[in-house]
Amino acid sequence: MSKRGNTEGTIYQEPSGRWRVEMTLGYVSGRRVRKKLRFETQREAREALTKLRRELDQGIEPGDDRMTMRRFLEKWLTECVEGAMSTLRPNTRVSYASLTRNHLIPGLGHHLMAKLSPVHVQAFLTAKSSEKIKGADDDARLSPRTVRYILILLRRSLRQAMRWGLVARNVATLVDPPRMQRREAQALTMEEATALLASVKANRLRALFTVAVALGLRRGEIVGLRWEHVDLKTGVLRVREQLQRVRHVRNAAKEIVERKGLVVSEPKSDKSRRTLRIPSHLVDELREHKARQTAERLAAGPAWSDTGYAFTTETGAPLDGRNLLRRWQTSLKASGLPAMPFHASRHTAASLLLAQGVPLHVVMEILGHSQIALTANTYAHVMENLHDDAAEKMDAFLRRG
Repeated sequence: MSKRGNTEGTIYQEPSGRWRVEMTLGYVSGRRVRKKLRFETQREAREALTKLRRELDQGIEPGDDRMTMRRFLEKWLTECVEGAMSTLRPNTRVSYASLTRNHLIPGLGHHLMAKLSPVHVQAFLTAKSSEKIKGADDDARLSPRTVRYILILLRRSLRQAMRWGLVARNVATLVDPPRMQRREAQALTMEEATALLASVKANRLRALFTVAVALGLRRGEIVGLRWEHVDLKTGVLRVREQLQRVRHVRNAAKEIVERKGLVVSEPKSDKSRRTLRIPSHLVDELREHKARQTAERLAAGPAWSDTGYAFTTETGAPLDGRNLLRRWQTSLKASGLPAMPFHASRHTAASLLLAQGVPLHVVMEILGHSQIALTANTYAHVMENLHDDAAEKMDAFLRRG
């Protein structure tokens, strides 16, 4: 009888009556690596051996049937999210780590990777959708957006597991994300934007508010804007980096395990690295702002921090995005306007541009969106108003005859 090849595997019955499957997977550092499994019936053993052979034929390394999701997710965090080779932005790393440690590991960590099924994932998402937010005073639940993000994160981690040969399929892709209701983007009207800019006319950071409303820069892009990226002679502004406060890393008990702070990072995407033309009026405001900053530097003397940022504190230190948000809310209130997130300034810029007939693809490039569909979907309500205006103009033309 011919000897079986290393990867053919063998099945035999143990004295206990259980069936055993053994297969040699290869050699590591001169040592033979074997996979050993036990089953109650011969049929289960044969099915398992067939599966192992099929995986090897497909170039998939059979996974560790004893590996739990907890062990895998911790390995994924260490090597792919928080490791030195990670290409994720700082806030993204913190977000991934927080969601994984506070949701994925507690909810799915007890499952064996080999046994995780779409049913398990669906049950997990259903539980998350009705889970009360810890520490919330009211009966608030996790939003569909958060639950969807958790599912996306699980899909990403299991995609890496497939690359490592730990699983043969990504079961998270077989589960539908929770349905989300589209929320209309908050934005100031032209009259409200005018009122806001008028209310900050004497503010030392008036130019910052004008940049936000006119160019639609993200909060991190504005506080991370350096003078070296602003050419007032040619009227060009280049978005090359952003300044963000990276949150502290906390464990499931909300204890801080790693402290963070203000961090300079790359723009959100390749499309976010963009060059913008500055309106002439804004160029004048930036010149005035730069002269004011020079006066502040002279007044501060040795206390001045020469950071090179266009918008700083009175002593030259970088602006914290959280403080900028407070200034924004204070200015809205002073203008008699309702509270809005700072991101509303970005939506305001887009709405004003579209209302003045700027083509959609140009607005996309100014905002730094990666796809024109994102711009169109976000400002669908503005586009509807433009369609109404276009119909009225065409009606006026037709009535001439």
